[in-house]
Amino acid sequence: MTTDRKATPERARKAPKAPARSGELGKVLPVVRRREKPRKRGGRPSIIEPAVVEAIVRTVRLGNYRDTAAVYAGIGKRTLYTWLARGRAERERVDREGGKASELELPYVELLSAIEHAEAEAVTFAAARYRQLMESEDEMVAERAVRNFLERKDPAGWARIDRHEVMVGGDPGRPLEVSLTIKEQRDRAAAILTELVAANAIDAAIVDVAALPSPEEKPRKRKGAA
Repeated sequence: MTTDRKATPERARKAPKAPARSGELGKVLPVVRRREKPRKRGGRPSIIEPAVVEAIVRTVRLGNYRDTAAVYAGIGKRTLYTWLARGRAERERVDREGGKASELELPYVELLSAIEHAEAEAVTFAAARYRQLMESEDEMVAERAVRNFLERKDPAGWARIDRHEVMVGGDPGRPLEVSLTIKEQRDRAAAILTELVAANAIDAAIVDVAALPSPEEKPRKRKGAA
């Protein structure tokens, strides 16, 4: 006669597994990999933000250079010139092939056009202000404005290469104007040097006033020169 033995807690408990060998560690223990943090991408932004465009255009419209506008807008100078180069290249492609600018390059074309328009506005404002000075009731202010305009507009016809203007103190509204020709400057320099030599302020051996060439004289050739 056999009787069923009740399973004791010790028998019901599973026997512990033997420790794994060194070669089996990879099969028993799961491999935990550390999750890497996403890296922050640097460099120039690929999308032009409207706030950046507005800051650049507003600064250029005031008469500033493009470099200054880039710094004011918070971007690098190279970034701005890269954007403008892309806009110029796309504009030339459209002019050559026809059609419209691509959706990807359109913001750069619009940025280039906006900057060029802002620069034209700055020049137009300055020219209008210059025109007001030429029409001034003050004859000295008007004459000086007209003369400066002609000298810059047509240097070959109006620029004076044999005269120098020196502004000396006085009333800011009416500065003292001194104009000297080259001959007058030479004579004045010779007189000053003569006075310095007479006062023993400089050594007469190193100053030869008579050797100063006049405007009519041709430059002397050095000995041995071709």
